[in-house]
Amino acid sequence: MERTSNGAAPRAPRIAAWSVHHSWKAMGAWVLFVVACLAVGFGVAGVREVDASTGGIGDSGKADKQIAAAFSTPYIDEQILVARATGGAISRAAVAPVVNRVRQTLTKLPGVERVGLPILSADQTTALVQVRLNDTKGEAIDNVPAVREAVAAIDGAFPAFTVKQTGEASIIAGLDDSVGKDFARAEKLSLPITFAILIVVFGAVVAAFLPLALALAAIAAAVGIAAIASHLVPQSQGLTTMILLIGIAVGVDYALFMLRRSRDERHGGAGVRESVLIASATSGRAVIISGVTVIVAMLGLMILREPTFSSMGLGAILVVATAVLGSLTALPAALSLLGDRVEKLRVPWLSRRRDANSGRIWSAIATRTVRRPVLAFALSAGLLVGLAIPALGMETRLPSLKDLPRSIPAMQTFDVLQEKFPQEGAQHLIVLTPKAGLTMSSPTVTQQIANLTTVAAKGGLAAPTDGALTISKDGRVGVLAFGSGRDETSPQTVAQLQTLRDYWIPQTIGTVGTAYVTGVAAGSQDFTELIRSNLPLVIGFVVLFTFIVMLISFRSPLIAVATVALNLLSVAAAYGLLVAIFQTHRFDNILGITTNGAIVAWVPLFLFVILFGLSMDYHVFVLSRIREERRAGASVSNAIVHGVGKTGGVVTSAAVVMVAAFAIFATLSTLEMKQLGIGLAAAILIDATVVRGVLLPATLRLLGARAWAPARRRALAPAADRA
Repeated sequence: MERTSNGAAPRAPRIAAWSVHHSWKAMGAWVLFVVACLAVGFGVAGVREVDASTGGIGDSGKADKQIAAAFSTPYIDEQILVARATGGAISRAAVAPVVNRVRQTLTKLPGVERVGLPILSADQTTALVQVRLNDTKGEAIDNVPAVREAVAAIDGAFPAFTVKQTGEASIIAGLDDSVGKDFARAEKLSLPITFAILIVVFGAVVAAFLPLALALAAIAAAVGIAAIASHLVPQSQGLTTMILLIGIAVGVDYALFMLRRSRDERHGGAGVRESVLIASATSGRAVIISGVTVIVAMLGLMILREPTFSSMGLGAILVVATAVLGSLTALPAALSLLGDRVEKLRVPWLSRRRDANSGRIWSAIATRTVRRPVLAFALSAGLLVGLAIPALGMETRLPSLKDLPRSIPAMQTFDVLQEKFPQEGAQHLIVLTPKAGLTMSSPTVTQQIANLTTVAAKGGLAAPTDGALTISKDGRVGVLAFGSGRDETSPQTVAQLQTLRDYWIPQTIGTVGTAYVTGVAAGSQDFTELIRSNLPLVIGFVVLFTFIVMLISFRSPLIAVATVALNLLSVAAAYGLLVAIFQTHRFDNILGITTNGAIVAWVPLFLFVILFGLSMDYHVFVLSRIREERRAGASVSNAIVHGVGKTGGVVTSAAVVMVAAFAIFATLSTLEMKQLGIGLAAAILIDATVVRGVLLPATLRLLGARAWAPARRRALAPAADRA
């Protein structure tokens, strides 16, 4: 077993050592743990999800909660458009047979509360029929397919007319179908691709299967625990995907590091148990440090106290924690039980690279780096700074309806709706709660509502076709709806929102009650402002606690500072790439999209937290191996060359797995998934090559022995150690 500088053998973490010596018990305990998590998780009284009563932020969130509390029968309005198939003007009499069929058919469907009378567009070419769907238990979206089928049947029965459906519920249902198919395809692709890469890495099916099995088990356990935790932190819609994304990345990485180190020690002459104990004492400790750092980074998401981010952060923390636990229990136990049988089912045409030549490419790069560290540092840092420069011009906003794929039929109809009935486009919903002693029917309240309506009309806002005011049964809460006539993220719509909040409401209904504005535009604005105002706090939190974790782990302020600086530079380069790709139209044809000139508001924050956490896998692994070489007596230069050479192969392999997993998400149809996938894949690739292969070795060589000596001993470091 490798010895430290004081001659003592490194000790494996106690849980890993116990697992090695009690392999069957450890395996049984791990399987029982995973099964119990799933059984309890899905056996609890349902999964609590983020909804109007738990979600929302700012004034829009307050408004959403008031609507949910005041209206016992929430609803969603759908729109049916009727027009001549050949175009041209229509009349109420001409469309009467079609409209009557629509009303007779849809009224009988489950969940349909009301079907309105037809309203003609200003140009007399299109008729609009409002359909109100009950959404008391969130069932409106589930009832969309039945309405869609009925509308399609009516459309076929009247060939002289087109009958199409759109609306919030049908758009969400169509988007769910599209995204669901995307994610199903991504999940089907990610596992085979990961397995194929691992077979190439190990050259044996059994060895390749272990990391994937660990990752899947950790994901299953995390999903079960998340279901239980949802009663404290409600689940967001994309939580399972988040757990899968992070779980594959860290689960495979952690197992890959441990397995490769164990195999290397075994091929070097160590016994089966000894090789596993050495791997646990070295790579296992690196896994613990990395896991803690990732968890700290993910805690940054929970600082925002926004339900979706809190859910995502908790999910990531759970899957990382279970992956670390599995790496220190199930994996050592499996390696001890399998022994040399881990090499079974070898692929003949894949040659395994021995330790002597496995890192020759990275050793050669590291050798040249430490010979000319200033040049290597300048070139690599200059490259990253160059990539990061476009990030200075980053613009962020949430995607609007115009950014959704037009392959969704409801979106095609929505475009017609906005053109023909602009008042039905983006809406500002104003929730008014009159002061004590007043109700919505009080004269002073109705007068101020009339004043607001007049002012809003002069400002370009229009009441929807079915009226602007909805009052709760007790008369204590009212909702006023005004259409902007434009896209919800357009500058004009945002300006209208600010004017409503800052002037029109305070001067009118704000004098007789409390009023908050919600709607897509308001929600987007509040969400964007939340991220913009809290991003410095999140960055500061993650940077500070990453510094503390690295300082405690390596007992070197210089190593901790270098870690933070290199990670920040790596993230900045990823930001720059995103801006270069998605704020221009240069890559639209390649990506198969039309960029909107901005980065999705939550992507920079999400990328920062994930990358700052995941990049620590490679950073800690490389640093730990270099520290081993230093403790064994190697000079700074030799420790860097040997450490990078011995870890270069496994870091590259782990990066390929992670890049492949993230790149799949870049093939999804939605803009945010493309940005997230490309940002993560590009950043991990840069981090595993330029940063860990060149910039980190150059930095360590420039720091010399000072980087490895604790602060109180730095002055005593021998001059020879700096060579």
